[in-house]
Amino acid sequence: MKTTFTKYIVSMLLIMYSGILVAQEFTKFKGHIKKINCVAFSNDGELLATASDDKTIRIWSLATGKRIATLRGHEDAVLCVEFSQNGKELLSGSKDTQIKLWNIEEEKEIKTYKSHKYQVNTIKFSPKNDYFVSGDSKGEIHIWRIEKAKSINVLTNHSKAINALVFSADEKYFASASDDNTVKLWTTTSFKLSKTYAAHSLAVLSICFSNDSKFLYSASADKTIKTWKISSSKPVNSIEAHEYAINSLQISNDGSFLFSASDDGSIKTWKSDTFENTFTYNCPDFNELCALKLSHNEKKLAFANTTSIPQLINTQTAHNEIDNSQSTIWVVIVGISEYQFKDKSEYSVNDALRTYGFYKSPEGGALKDEQIKVITNHQATDRAILNAVNETFKLATDSDIVVFYFSGHGESEGLVPYNANDDSPNLNYELLINSMQKSKAKHKICIIDACYSGNLANIIETTEKNIANYKTEKNMVFLLSSKEKEQALGYRNLNQGIFSYFLLEGLSGNANQNSDNVINITELYNYVNYNVKNYTNNRQNPILIGNFDENLKIGIVF
Repeated sequence: MKTTFTKYIVSMLLIMYSGILVAQEFTKFKGHIKKINCVAFSNDGELLATASDDKTIRIWSLATGKRIATLRGHEDAVLCVEFSQNGKELLSGSKDTQIKLWNIEEEKEIKTYKSHKYQVNTIKFSPKNDYFVSGDSKGEIHIWRIEKAKSINVLTNHSKAINALVFSADEKYFASASDDNTVKLWTTTSFKLSKTYAAHSLAVLSICFSNDSKFLYSASADKTIKTWKISSSKPVNSIEAHEYAINSLQISNDGSFLFSASDDGSIKTWKSDTFENTFTYNCPDFNELCALKLSHNEKKLAFANTTSIPQLINTQTAHNEIDNSQSTIWVVIVGISEYQFKDKSEYSVNDALRTYGFYKSPEGGALKDEQIKVITNHQATDRAILNAVNETFKLATDSDIVVFYFSGHGESEGLVPYNANDDSPNLNYELLINSMQKSKAKHKICIIDACYSGNLANIIETTEKNIANYKTEKNMVFLLSSKEKEQALGYRNLNQGIFSYFLLEGLSGNANQNSDNVINITELYNYVNYNVKNYTNNRQNPILIGNFDENLKIGIVF
């Protein structure tokens, strides 16, 4: 069984897709009280700005995750923000029709710009920061000198709202995207219309230039991304990239990859030349992703939706590989809180669902639905558990990894399935191991958060049957929550088992104790063992056992 422990607790797997890695950090910035409309990074990658319907702009330190400034002065929702080149000033545009220039350090308004008669949807500094452009909900583009409070030029060629503005790297052009389904190209010398790109069937919501300024990419409410050669008015490539409208599009510094965010709640990475989808992250609690921004150094990706909490993940072009970098991960997760004939195991379903959330997140592998099987409560009979192991793990090849995770009651001879009683006994450990060993997977990992799970270690060490020849196969590892006579403890305020909590903390990067940016199985165990023992006053002692490489690498931290 699992029991409740009330002591106060203070509180990576690798993902590699054609060179783009999303790993480790998944930070939430809490402070706004209404939805986020825009996010922006400073050029040095040290600051994040967020604009909200709560009429404020908040500036966050990426090093600490803490808010360092709150800018107040707009009379309505702030819809767009943009850092200056030196990161000391910030431009903001609002539903109140005003644009403001701010001194970030002093949290002080420097100037207010008033020429728009409609809400300001988007704003962009010129590459040299000597002027800026803005677009409103009527379709007007205004050109501004920094020192002047009134716009010096107004471009009225669009018939509907402007959604995005972007400058080319060679500084010869800027482009605008509109609800009128078009993208327009403008010269920066005379602010004259150079070309109109019209192939989208619905509003164009985001645009970006290639790094050589020869191509333009557009994303639309029609669910497509299109590539335009600057010199041609017809798209050279097009793909239906998402299930719903695409609200934001970003490009990597070398121009090789595009990042898109959609109303379907997903972020996708694409090869810019072929539109090959190399990575998809389906946000588990996010719908209608409306803000996406890649930092200038490409180490951070910020995104937000209709909530008040923007989120941040680490991204990096990966040049390192670990042993399982080309492996596919297959996971079976079992969590049983409600039993047919046994007492409740309070936190087990929460443990299972949070483990599932980890493996669906970027830092856990962003596994596809077919790679992960979750069974809870009445679904988790002894037969169903074995069937899930057999059916899921048989899909693994000899280069893959399989992971079995269980949270629920445990007894000396095995795990307690939902239907266990005197006539339907526990799921014998030997049956479980035999099922896992049928898989061709290169590495097999068994993680059990249950009382008395340490009995499995005794069975493995003492059995004359030599279960599934585990001693001759250097590929199976068992990480167990407690010794043979110990209970697996839960923490009421955390609403989770202590072992599972530190397991997920370790996998998310905290187990990297030697700062070599690699987590191996020994480091993970050492982290979990130390923290579980510490916070339970040695009442619970995890166990690591099996015939495996002690330096088996299971994650990289960036």
